[in-house]
Amino acid sequence: MRLDRYLAQLHPEISRAVVKELILTGKVSVGGKFVKPSYHVKEADELKIDIPDQLPTSIKPQDIPLKIIHEDQDLIVIDKPAGLVVHPAPGHPDGTLVNALAFHLGDNFTTLGDRARPGLVHRLDKDTSGLLVIAKTEESRQALIRLFKGRRVHKEYLALISGHLEEAAGEINKPIDRDPKNRLKFTTSNFGKESVTRFLTEQVLPKHTLLRLLPVTGRTHQLRVHLASLGHPIVGDVLYEGEESSRLFLHATKLSFRLSKQERVFESPLPSDLTEILDRLAK
Repeated sequence: MRLDRYLAQLHPEISRAVVKELILTGKVSVGGKFVKPSYHVKEADELKIDIPDQLPTSIKPQDIPLKIIHEDQDLIVIDKPAGLVVHPAPGHPDGTLVNALAFHLGDNFTTLGDRARPGLVHRLDKDTSGLLVIAKTEESRQALIRLFKGRRVHKEYLALISGHLEEAAGEINKPIDRDPKNRLKFTTSNFGKESVTRFLTEQVLPKHTLLRLLPVTGRTHQLRVHLASLGHPIVGDVLYEGEESSRLFLHATKLSFRLSKQERVFESPLPSDLTEILDRLAK
């Protein structure tokens, strides 16, 4: 049996999604080694699981301000600020975007999909700002999941990197896997999952470059890992050895897809804290 399924049965008070989060963040070991959620448990295995004191068991509605770009009967599009965690997880039981959505949308929203991540069909890292689409009905949730899996959702990001690339435009095609030495990080690896990022130069600064990034695949930390692998990490991305800054310079600026026979296009300009960084570095 898969490790995540086994632990979910062993601890019925914890959802399988939370179990998976615990495994991926290094809270679970087998024989003293970290493994993947898909690891098949053997009878002789010695399992160790560190369950934090606070785990989300239900979604607590919280009146957290939301910047709503668009809302209709099927979906809601949010411009997420940097620093806001998307969904409850170990270490972040509340105060998340999902808690804010539960307050805004009501009880029906919390029944959509996994109880810790209702309505979510994609996510942004805590320190990444920009556009997120969230489903409001089960029908739209399933439709959006199909669009994301079929790579029929067009996403664009703006990122400021250290240094200058040799080419003004191009494609980064490097598989990505979890870093075996640090469970919080990812790395390029021949044994990882297919990961493709296209890039276009938006602005060249004296010691930096503003890029428009178009991810073809949607791996965790993909943009951050790909740029770091080129020796040009994103400004503020200290996890991947980027130069220190007031925040991670990564913003989801455009999101488009076709749903219910309608072409949906949403855009978000760079927030003021990022434009201030650009202006300062341009001088």
